This record gives sequence, structure tokens and C-alpha cells, in this order.
Amino acid sequence: MKIVKIEWVDSRQMHGWVLEEDIDTSVCYIKTCGYLIKETDDAFTVAVSIGEEPKQANGINVIPKCCVVNYEEIIKGE
Repeated sequence: MKIVKIEWVDSRQMHGWVLEEDIDTSVCYIKTCGYLIKETDDAFTVAVSIGEEPKQANGINVIPKCCVVNYEEIIKGE
């Protein structure tokens, strides 16, 4: 199974009332490393941990490809 590093951008959310001058309008830059569980035309699905018998995954992120700024294979899988 491939292990990948994906750099991507995401939206930012603020909770409660915020003064206009305190609003952060920047996007979040995120780095995710893990096992590439699935790749589709639209997204990469990456898990932090995987288990065997039965096959299972934990810490799953579905990352839209339109948000990806860099993709790197750390370990090439079969």
C-alpha cells in the first residue's frame, strides 16, 4: 500500500460573534501523511492507521483533488 504526503488548502471556520477587524480571511494550509486507501477522479482518501484481519482503517481524511497543492509518494505500494 502506498504511503503519501499531501499538502492542501482548506476553509477556515470561526465560532461565535467575531469583530470584523478580528476576522481571519486566510485559508488553512494542511499537510497530511498516511496510507493511500483510495484514489478517485475527485479525491484522495488517506488513513493514519490501517489494520489487518479484518481490514480496517482509522484517522481517515477524504481530500478533494481541487484543494491539493502538492502530492508526493513516500513509499510506493504494490
